[in-house]
Amino acid sequence: MKIKCGKKEYYLTPSDRIVYDGATYQLITRTIQKGKQTITPVVAKVTADRLIQERALVLAKKEKRDGVELLYYKLAT
Repeated sequence: MKIKCGKKEYYLTPSDRIVYDGATYQLITRTIQKGKQTITPVVAKVTADRLIQERALVLAKKEKRDGVELLYYKLAT
């Protein structure tokens, strides 16, 4: 499945994970190198919500870290 993060497009595999921290969805298994910085791609909230409603993304794990609930999603197989 192809997903757009900003100007780049990524092909999601079953090993990819998207984390939701209550504010943003981030594709944590991929990184972008910008100069000396390493950046995690951000998935548009509308896109992620649509994929969850279509059941293309399913909840893989819930975790609470530093008082913030993190939701990990994976590609439905």
